[in-house]
Amino acid sequence: MRRRTWRRSWPASATWAGGRLPHHLAEEPRGGVQARWEIEGLAPGFRLAALTLAARGQFPAAEFGRAVAELIRHGFVTLKRITLALGDLAAAGAHAEVWRALAVALPPLLPGPGERPRAGLGELLGVAVRAAVLAGGKGEILGLAEMAARKGSSLVLHEAGRLHEAISS
Repeated sequence: MRRRTWRRSWPASATWAGGRLPHHLAEEPRGGVQARWEIEGLAPGFRLAALTLAARGQFPAAEFGRAVAELIRHGFVTLKRITLALGDLAAAGAHAEVWRALAVALPPLLPGPGERPRAGLGELLGVAVRAAVLAGGKGEILGLAEMAARKGSSLVLHEAGRLHEAISS
């Protein structure tokens, strides 16, 4: 089976904590930074590495959450793909790490007043609810209370309300 690889230019204006780029970003010889996402083979390796780090108490949840938010905001990774991977990790027992990562990733992904939510945000919020409940997560996520207070029947608003209730009580 042939592997497919997507390549997109990383914006020159993008910054990273400590000036370091994630391991999956590599600088091209001509100076442009490229993100590579290989379809086959990446998910199993990621899952094993993440579970191993979680078992050792070494999973960099905050850094991972920031990376996830940046990659999604710049269109390198879809919410659907991240949601599946994080849901799998939470189901495998790394729910505390998934919760800590999503607590960091969600604020920049939540829509502001008058903005439409990204496709797949409801499902990601559902993973966050499950992980927060299993991990006993508490706290506040910037913008979540406002989203939970909105009127409507969409999955995004329903899951935002559930998450807000779970981490506030």
